Amino acid sequence: MLKSKAFDDYFEIPFESLKPGEPLPFNLYLLFQRNRHLLLWKGMHEVISIAFMARYADRGVRKVYLHKDDVELFRIYSASTILPENLPEPAAPVPGPPAEPVVAAIDVPKPQASETPKMPTITGMKIVDILKSPVLTPEQKSQNASAEAKKLFYDLGSAKTLSEQVTANINARDIIRDVLQNVGREAAVVINQVWQMAGVYPELEHAVNVATQGVIFAMAFGRIDEDLIADLAMAGLLHDIGLTQIPPHIASIPLKLQTSEELRIYSKHVRATLEIIDKYTPNVSPRTRAIILQHHEKFNGSGFPQGLKGFHFDDISQLIAIADLLDMISSGHWDGKKHTLADTFDTLEQTEKSRTFPENFNPDVFTILLRWLKDPSSAASVESAIAVVVHQSKNIMEAGTKDQPSQAA
Repeated sequence: MLKSKAFDDYFEIPFESLKPGEPLPFNLYLLFQRNRHLLLWKGMHEVISIAFMARYADRGVRKVYLHKDDVELFRIYSASTILPENLPEPAAPVPGPPAEPVVAAIDVPKPQASETPKMPTITGMKIVDILKSPVLTPEQKSQNASAEAKKLFYDLGSAKTLSEQVTANINARDIIRDVLQNVGREAAVVINQVWQMAGVYPELEHAVNVATQGVIFAMAFGRIDEDLIADLAMAGLLHDIGLTQIPPHIASIPLKLQTSEELRIYSKHVRATLEIIDKYTPNVSPRTRAIILQHHEKFNGSGFPQGLKGFHFDDISQLIAIADLLDMISSGHWDGKKHTLADTFDTLEQTEKSRTFPENFNPDVFTILLRWLKDPSSAASVESAIAVVVHQSKNIMEAGTKDQPSQAA
């Protein structure tokens, strides 16, 4: 538990007072004043590198926060630096072991007013036009949105180099951001805030990539229900928050390189995630919780925490599980090496082919994704038709507006 939930119990220190290369003797927090959000940033014993300091300094980070109980530790740590003014007196020692830190809230910081909002993407707004069209039937909406999502997925997997993959990931995130801004749910506000913060804090990139791909997969399969899209996005964003309860040195080990004992400890983050959600954000939907619970399950039953096998592993949950594994492999969190999305799929395809029983996912779902990745014709062939339908939809809406009597009449 937190030592305190009172924000006044935390004091700020200059970011430049941190010492690269030295283990931290305390936990570091970020405090976002606008919505009073406290976030555990770096844990005790973690080592901050010079590159880390430079990266965050470039992103405008100027101060971090410590709990008042750590004042004396900070005085010792900062003996060779200038201490901030009005540093509180050390708190009296409290018997017993220190409490384990947790994230104080699930909500995310609101972007600063100085941030320049991104312009909407053409593809994102095209998908929104399809979903909101007053003239398309539900079936037509599903088909047209599916075609757009398939094309987006193909573009996402067409990167030839790692730098191209980064650009493709950002483009896909921007497109899905535009879709989520228009899903008409309160959750979209939180989702959009995290999306914007991902450009500042790299630790959020994995969560946003997983949410992005999960939504793309759902739409590509024709699942365009707004509640489902929002639930998938939220599950992608929250699925790993339980890692804050796992020792940092274990959480940072690529999954494939973990020992059985390290994997046992790492696997606890799934349950820890749900515990944090239950405590701080109990209004998260049951479907989002179910998706999170299954994001490390495998089709052959070797996953965790439930060891689900075969069709007990829900197909909707598999969309986030696939997205999670894809981004882990692509980003180097799987085997320590970064890969393009196309190379990642090749790796998984070879793994699945080498086994008599599918290891990770429902083979029907995975085979369809592979086909979309390698053959853009199914999406490209209907792209012009989509444009025509959307254009006709807008014309009908405009004509209806002109036919309405004026207020003066």
